[in-house]
Amino acid sequence: MKSVKIKAAGHFIERDVFRQMEDVVAGTPADITDVEMYLPSLKGGIGKKYPSIVQFTLIARRIHVDVYYEKVMEIISKNGCNILYTGIED
Repeated sequence: MKSVKIKAAGHFIERDVFRQMEDVVAGTPADITDVEMYLPSLKGGIGKKYPSIVQFTLIARRIHVDVYYEKVMEIISKNGCNILYTGIED
């Protein structure tokens, strides 16, 4: 197994990004784990006033991690979120 740590900022709740990412790994041996979300304010964080910061780990078989990584990156980008950090871990 290989993992990629990803940190991004955007409107993950309002744009249903978590559900879209879950659809990518559902029924596969891949998974998204250790999901952490930071909202600077609950009042401002819900309703697109402030973006949330999300950090999570994508885990997949070594030969498939690139495929799932690209799919997750596509979802993040198409929803207007910004990638802050990605790092491959063994």
